[in-house]
Amino acid sequence: MVKKSDPADDCCCGSKTLNSKKQICCGNVPQPLYGPRTTCCDKTSYDKDTHVCCDGKVVKKNKPTDDFCCGSTTFDTKTQICCIDMPFGKKGQNTECCGQYSYNPDEELCCLGIPRPKSAKGDDCCCGNETINTKFMVCCNELPQKSYGKNTKCCGQTSYDADTHLCCGMTVVKKDNNGDNCCCGKFNTYNTYSQVCCQDMFPRPAVAGKNTLCCEKLSYDPSKEICCKGELRNKTNSGDNCCCGKTTMNIDKQICCDGVPQDLKENNTACCGFKSYDTSAQICCQGAIRTKKDKKDDCCCGDQTTYNTGSEICCSGNPQKLVGGKFTDCCNGVSYDMTKSLCCDGKIVAKTDANDNACCGKTTLNTNKQICCNSVPQVLVAGTNTQCCGVQSYDPDAMLCCDTGVMRNKTGKNDTCCCGDTFTMNTQTQVCCQGTTPQPLFSGITKCCGTQSYDAFTHICCDLKVYKKNKDSDDTCCGSTPITSSEQICCKNVPQPGGKFQTCCGVKSYNVQTQICCNSEIRNKKATNDNCCCGNTTADLEKEICCIDMPMPLRGQTQPKEFTRCCLKESYDIRTQFCCEGIVLPKTATEDNCCCDKKTFNSNSQVCCQSKFVQPIRVSAALTLCCGAESYNSNSHICCDNNEIRQKSNSSDNCCCGKTTFNTGSQVCCDGTTPQPSYGPSTQCCDKVSYDPKMHVCCNSKLVMKSDPKDDCCCGNRSISSLTQICCEDTPQNVVNEKQYTSCCYKKSFDTREQLCCEEGLRKKRNSSDDCCCGKTTYNTETEVCCIGEPKPAVAGNKTACCARESYSPDNTLCCDGKLIGKKSPDEDCCCGDIAINTNTTICCNGNPTPLQPGGVTLCCLTTSYSPSTHICCDGKYVRQKTNADHNTCCGEKGTYNAQSQLCCNGVPQNAVNGIFTDCCGTKSFDTKSQLCCDRGVTALRNTNDNCCCGNTTMNTNSEVCCNGVPKTPVGDIKYGTCCGEYPMNTQLELCCNEKVIKKADVKDNCCCGTTTINA
Repeated sequence: MVKKSDPADDCCCGSKTLNSKKQICCGNVPQPLYGPRTTCCDKTSYDKDTHVCCDGKVVKKNKPTDDFCCGSTTFDTKTQICCIDMPFGKKGQNTECCGQYSYNPDEELCCLGIPRPKSAKGDDCCCGNETINTKFMVCCNELPQKSYGKNTKCCGQTSYDADTHLCCGMTVVKKDNNGDNCCCGKFNTYNTYSQVCCQDMFPRPAVAGKNTLCCEKLSYDPSKEICCKGELRNKTNSGDNCCCGKTTMNIDKQICCDGVPQDLKENNTACCGFKSYDTSAQICCQGAIRTKKDKKDDCCCGDQTTYNTGSEICCSGNPQKLVGGKFTDCCNGVSYDMTKSLCCDGKIVAKTDANDNACCGKTTLNTNKQICCNSVPQVLVAGTNTQCCGVQSYDPDAMLCCDTGVMRNKTGKNDTCCCGDTFTMNTQTQVCCQGTTPQPLFSGITKCCGTQSYDAFTHICCDLKVYKKNKDSDDTCCGSTPITSSEQICCKNVPQPGGKFQTCCGVKSYNVQTQICCNSEIRNKKATNDNCCCGNTTADLEKEICCIDMPMPLRGQTQPKEFTRCCLKESYDIRTQFCCEGIVLPKTATEDNCCCDKKTFNSNSQVCCQSKFVQPIRVSAALTLCCGAESYNSNSHICCDNNEIRQKSNSSDNCCCGKTTFNTGSQVCCDGTTPQPSYGPSTQCCDKVSYDPKMHVCCNSKLVMKSDPKDDCCCGNRSISSLTQICCEDTPQNVVNEKQYTSCCYKKSFDTREQLCCEEGLRKKRNSSDDCCCGKTTYNTETEVCCIGEPKPAVAGNKTACCARESYSPDNTLCCDGKLIGKKSPDEDCCCGDIAINTNTTICCNGNPTPLQPGGVTLCCLTTSYSPSTHICCDGKYVRQKTNADHNTCCGEKGTYNAQSQLCCNGVPQNAVNGIFTDCCGTKSFDTKSQLCCDRGVTALRNTNDNCCCGNTTMNTNSEVCCNGVPKTPVGDIKYGTCCGEYPMNTQLELCCNEKVIKKADVKDNCCCGTTTINA
């Protein structure tokens, strides 16, 4: 039960009552009746004859016929359409919206929100500024292009058939083979399933399937070959995986020492140049093996010596003592104590104060109390806030240092910047105009106009002058006048009336509805619909066409605009006529679209050969060409010399070669008979092989890469110019004087009339008949011999020999130490001092003739002969009888030992406990693979890779440092490792500060400062 709101109420409405003769219920709310067409809009009633309901709001109709909402207004759906909340008139039965415009989709297309007339009736797509029919065309980068069917693709602004072509570097390239699916450079294609592309230019066979690799221009099988700097090399062994010199090797089993593979040995084997060495006794210093001056040495020092990083420091190639222990450093070749001195510009400078920690010019300073200003110590006037300005320190709270290096008192406490040569300013309240004048900041948008600031809300800057805006809406200048761009336009600095249809023509504006601008001249239209200038008048392109500055009528009964064209000053109908060289001719057939002499023909079914013979199209127009007066199918045939039509060997061929055909885009014709690959427009042939003459020369039918563009001949693996060069040991050399007398001396050219080629090089001839070198001169081998660099007479013909600087006959004379000694007997065959001896009975021991010993072999020990089977020569001075038959070396004052199985340790024979890995420690032998000889004696290795003693144990200097007798591992590269007390540190990344390791704040830091580091 609901109580009536009024006695006349006769109906319920939600929780209320209403009088149905005067009210209507809208959303459970009683609303007034406005007549028989009253209805509800949400909770409000309205009269449908005068209003419309728009999104729950009642809107008054603009016109009585309006029946729907459009944005915040109304429209008539029978005559209008709503486009982006704006009503537009319909343009036909099928009118649709295109952005903010209405359009007729039967005659137009919507292109990016702008209606565009269709170029042809069937067009269904936009393309740049044109429309296209997607059945016959495609759009390539806003340019209409021919469609080749479902496989059509775009390459830049060009379409192509993906079945027969590829897009390579924005250029359409015809496939070399049908199966090709990828580009190889800009001009070649290849099949990725059977080929690889080498150097982005050369298609090559995939000789190893997907494992095939390229070596410059060639493909190869990596399981059989290795590419070594562009040269293919057969693997020496199947497991080889690296190049080494001129061969190959396996880096898991070998090491390459200067181009020579060497088998990997124990852990202490390494390369030094092309030699290997023992890292426990030697060090490799810049390619040279150097014996350690002490086994504890672990680093090279200079060009000749080594040093122990635990007790020494290397300063400019000389070991120096650690004068300051762990605080020792080098300064210009001398070690110094960093606690007492500093190294300043290569000189050791005593600290002015013990707490000084940085250099400043030629003195030192304490960075906790001072600051270095251009090499001058200055007091920290503002503590850590102190800054430098030139050679002075200053308080940045009270002063500013300007870009000129001059300190300036702040004008205001909050000033943060210098302005010009005099002022300072606060960038929060001021702006520096033209870099010289502080100007106030305005509450709006502050800008500078020359040296004056202004409020861009109320003023505007025109040509460096501030002008008050005429109106708030002024937003630009026209010359020196502020204007509002929505009401006026600026025509060459002259304000002109604006408006929807106004634009500029020179310095004036004009109405595009009644006027036209022709070359800066405003011309009244001769007719309202004229839309173009034509000569000295105007034209309506809907009825006329402009032919050489003359409006001419459109031709034809139907669609004249579409089919009228100009032929010089005449207009004509392209459906029934054709323009041939300025003359309008009637078409022979309706489909004719081209001229042939004084006839017309249809280029879709015919071609014009020799400009006068009409011939039928073969297969298709695109494939039909002329060969003389006859047409042919260019897809299957080629026109050769003498107008002979020949069938193609390959579909891509376009030229004749002997009795076959070839493709000039990718081939050349070699020897007039053989098609070969092309390498560009300058490609030449070498016998029956093509090559690029810019890159190669043809030598004995073999190709060689050019060293110089002018080269025309080969020299080793290089090319030369035969007019100016000669090839010497595969090295190009210049011709000397005349080419016929030029020859080679090693790798140099010379004139054979003036010089000879000797071991050290070229030498000037002593006589013109000389044919050989002798010392520093030359001689004639027919009449002379060369004795220690001097020509001497050949006294015994070709038997003549030399003794020092004299020639002699060996039949009756011996040469003994440069002296001639006459033979006493023909059997004498050797010299012993100044005496001739017979080596079958006598041995010469240090110039003393001594009898040979019985038992076979006789050796010398100083001046005494002895038998090595029973005796040993000790120190090369005296003979000692062997203790055992297998002994071969002396030990101490009386003993002997076998050097293959024993060692002599301080005069005491000891067994080699581990073969070649045995060494001496005092009078005892020890195993070098498991032990080290330390100061306290033989010590067992802590780890197998250890190579140095450390306190009571051992360590590896390649990864550890010895800190107070304990091995420690520093961070980073070991070559920067050292100790800071008992802690390891990396001198590249850390500093030692009061025996504590502190990480550098910056890699260049060299000094401690509290708990951080600085670059002093």
